Amino acid sequence: MPIDPFVVDFACLSNRLVIEVDGGTHSTNEEVASDKARQRHLEKQDFRVLRFWNVDVKENIEGVMDTIVGALGPPPPSPPRKGEGSHAQDSSVSNRDTDMVRALAAAAAVLDPEIPVLTLQDLGVLRGVERRDGRIVVKLTPTYTGCPATLAIQLAVEAALAEAGLPDARVETVLSPPWTTDDITEDGRSKLRAFGIAPPNRGAGPRALFGEETVACPKCGSTHTARISEFGSTACKALWQCKACAEPFDYFKCL
Repeated sequence: MPIDPFVVDFACLSNRLVIEVDGGTHSTNEEVASDKARQRHLEKQDFRVLRFWNVDVKENIEGVMDTIVGALGPPPPSPPRKGEGSHAQDSSVSNRDTDMVRALAAAAAVLDPEIPVLTLQDLGVLRGVERRDGRIVVKLTPTYTGCPATLAIQLAVEAALAEAGLPDARVETVLSPPWTTDDITEDGRSKLRAFGIAPPNRGAGPRALFGEETVACPKCGSTHTARISEFGSTACKALWQCKACAEPFDYFKCL
């Protein structure tokens, strides 16, 4: 696909996504510098670039396709799970209730204490804001039982609400439906990659729970990776290494 002065291997123009499949010649210093310059040019044209090694395509085509589909965007929305309330981004907060609008904005902007590039909205734990008996209630769902960040997040939200001029607002824990890594937004997944953490695979199906996971390197995009340790810097992450670029990285486990 010709794009400006370059010809890329594959492209989806409607999603501004470029796919490059590289061989061994792309490992030399000259080729690496050329690829970086080429990628910078494409990114200036608002293209995202995914790179795979030839061996990935030949030996792990399913993983390559999963990565590409994930980069194209979220799947069509499914019906809410039983008992599920609206997530913060879908919450019908009335613009006429300025306190509720401020509460939602303040809570949504709070950063995860363990991964400080993610907001609570990115993480998907902010379930909504409502007014109950005249008092504003912010609803949060913990990521998993025993997560040490849960209390820190609650205290950070309470501090953000007080700073927004809402000291009487309270935080409520919502356990149903439980949080899953599928609740992480696409913006959140992009932030994880940029931070050097591989985002979790979507869908807690049989392959995710019992089969071998395919994890793309957040640095070079290769799926020629291997798990080094079940536990990484925190309990919710595992330590992996890329066999293509030799970079170790954290993988946010599928929960």
